[in-house]
Amino acid sequence: MTIRHFINRSRLHIASGVTLAVFLLTHFLNHALGLHSLALMEWGRGYFSLIWRSPPGTALLYGALLTHAALALEQLARRRSWRMPLREALKIVFGLSIPYLLIQHVTGTRLEYVLSGYDRGYLEVLRALWSGPGSRLQYVTALIVVWGHACLGLWFWLRGKAWFGRAAGGLGALALLLLFIAMTGFITGAVEARGVQIPKPNVPPLPLDQLYGIQYWLYGGWTLLIAAAGSIGFVVRGEKIRIRYAGGKIVIVPKGSSVLEASRSGGVPHVSVCGGRVAAPPVVCRCSMAGGTSRRRRRGRAPRFAASAPAPMCGSPVSCARFMI
Repeated sequence: MTIRHFINRSRLHIASGVTLAVFLLTHFLNHALGLHSLALMEWGRGYFSLIWRSPPGTALLYGALLTHAALALEQLARRRSWRMPLREALKIVFGLSIPYLLIQHVTGTRLEYVLSGYDRGYLEVLRALWSGPGSRLQYVTALIVVWGHACLGLWFWLRGKAWFGRAAGGLGALALLLLFIAMTGFITGAVEARGVQIPKPNVPPLPLDQLYGIQYWLYGGWTLLIAAAGSIGFVVRGEKIRIRYAGGKIVIVPKGSSVLEASRSGGVPHVSVCGGRVAAPPVVCRCSMAGGTSRRRRRGRAPRFAASAPAPMCGSPVSCARFMI
């Protein structure tokens, strides 16, 4: 197995997602300590920071974050159709909305610490997040959206495993329990923090106008990246490809579409365990090609490609996720 084969998009996506899920799990467990006391939350934050603010932890976290975001934008740019199952749509919407919900929180904690050395503890952060109805709603929504995106990502990854069907119910209940205790711990700690005096900091924080300026640039940059990635596949149309399925149905899609996208565009049932990403070998979600080639051109007609079955599962080694040429 070559390095290129081992390090592919799917493996990078899974590895970065699992890393972020572990970070999120430790953060949620730290929030849950608020059910006991604010002091215990701060004690847990010491160990949390020891892991994730160390040089290896920082490199791992930021590397996973940038990789996951870049791959998400790349997948968005590859899309030629927006037809998809509800769970996949929720996963995409949740993932793209996470920066909008957390940029303010991250810049006020992690980024400010990196730029100025000012370390906001749970006391100050909880006071800020609980300062008004808008900030409360935003952070609670962020917890739900981030956790929902993580759980959906894990579900898409694990649903093809033989053991997952038996464990899915218990894992789902555990995920809901973790979300509940994290939210409850956050709220309990925030209520306690209202009556505690914030000590004078040893290091001056960043000026608010500088902090807000960074946030506006991040909001604008993320919006432009989403707009650019989401429009590539629909602005650059190019050549069309005609696919004929068993039974005679013909679907015409832009060149560069995957077989899975073509099936969804034409309303053709298509079993896809991996969601069109070919998670890892052995690949179980494959389609069989009966004939045709996109290189044959007929004047006034789109190139043709024949798929052998309306709901392909196995056959020739051509994945439903592979782009047609």
